[in-house]
Amino acid sequence: MSGLARREFLKLTVSLITGASVGLPGCVSKQLQSIDILYAGSLQKEMEEVLCPEFEKSSGITCYTDVKTSVTLLSMVKDGIRNPDVVISADANLLKEFLFPDIANWYAIFASNSMVIAWAKKPDNTYDEWFNTIIENEMSMGISDPKIDPLGYRSLLTLKLADIYYNFPVYDSISDQIIIFGTEMDLMANLETGNVDSAMIYRNMAISHKIPFTNLPDEINLSSVKFANTYSKVKIMVKEREYIGGPILYALTVPKKAPNPQGAMKFVKFLFNEGLALFNELGLLTNNMPILKGDVPGGLYEPE
Repeated sequence: MSGLARREFLKLTVSLITGASVGLPGCVSKQLQSIDILYAGSLQKEMEEVLCPEFEKSSGITCYTDVKTSVTLLSMVKDGIRNPDVVISADANLLKEFLFPDIANWYAIFASNSMVIAWAKKPDNTYDEWFNTIIENEMSMGISDPKIDPLGYRSLLTLKLADIYYNFPVYDSISDQIIIFGTEMDLMANLETGNVDSAMIYRNMAISHKIPFTNLPDEINLSSVKFANTYSKVKIMVKEREYIGGPILYALTVPKKAPNPQGAMKFVKFLFNEGLALFNELGLLTNNMPILKGDVPGGLYEPE
């Protein structure tokens, strides 16, 4: 049973035993012994297989987790559909826009990432540049849905930056070969089964799924604050929203009305100490993190 499935099974078991709806105020067992975490899909393996098990082992607090795309999960919290103890977004700007300061009065940027080209099976017939390999071999390229997922709109921004960096119309040349999948999880499932030849994903996803990948130059991979001005030269419209290129920044917060704020803060402190080192080993970039914003609770981050 996977980590996510195990946690959902435990959650259902607790609700059946107590006769209460898990997640509602008044459930004593939940209040004292567990926290609800709503997090971005690109962290699924890291959260379910590493971070949450390690936190549970050290704290005795059970993590009930749910994974969504960042736009979806932030919309659910903003609209009052969900009230988790911890919210983790793959886009710090989105978290700030949706939740700060009405629903959460602080947030923390805790990691960055890098866009890469992943291959279901890297072709024998390769070319000097990754995009020529895709174009000349007529390979399909998967991305997640830019309407609901930062990975999706970051994929399009990366292609726009590639136009500038390579002085070649990469975006237009590949557009007919792009297949859009709903979520990061859908994209990864189709890449691993070979239903799509290549994909634009985050580096940590390629590493955790043991998928061959090609690194992109820092000037286009959205990994470096050093190139923030370069990234900002491109933008895209997705429905009525405009996204401007910028460094990939993950952020988290504990909402003001979190059911178990004490347990949530223990998890956040764990992530800021042991968790950052674990994330770094798994392909995320955590140097000079976390960066705290807003009315930050005292003693939240105490580096070891």
